[in-house]
This record gives sequence, structure tokens and C-alpha cells, in this order.
Amino acid sequence: MRVALFLFAAMLWSAATGTQPDAAATRAKAQALLPGTFDNGAQVAKAPAGAEQPVPHVAIKIEQTPQKDFSLWHVRIQTDA
Repeated sequence: MRVALFLFAAMLWSAATGTQPDAAATRAKAQALLPGTFDNGAQVAKAPAGAEQPVPHVAIKIEQTPQKDFSLWHVRIQTDA
């Protein structure tokens, strides 16, 4: 119990005295991670066959553009309707 209380107090202290992250740096890091291709093909393959509502296959490709705060999103949704 004392260890948990100490850890909780240390966490609160570090949160209160820590420096706030730079918003521009955080945004730049997020934008660097965003471009790429995201596909739920593995999830679709694991879905049970014959389900009442099958899992749709979704593929998303995110590309950077020359414009700083914009990206181009290609979204493809395949359903068995």
C-alpha cells in the first residue's frame, strides 16, 4: 500500500513539475508518423465466415503533400453486399 501511494505521489509530482511538450514539435512528430498504408486485411481474414455482418476490408493510404499541414487520404472500403 505504501509503495502504491508513493508511486502515485511521485507520478502527480512529476506531472505537476514537468515541462509541457512543445505543440509544434508534437504536431511534427505526429505528421511524420501518419503517412503510409494501413490495411485491416489480417482482421478480415480472422473474422468468422458466414457472419451476419461481415467485417469490411478497409485500406487507407496517406500521402504527404507539398502543403505543410495537409495530407492526401485514399480510402478504399470493400464490403460483401
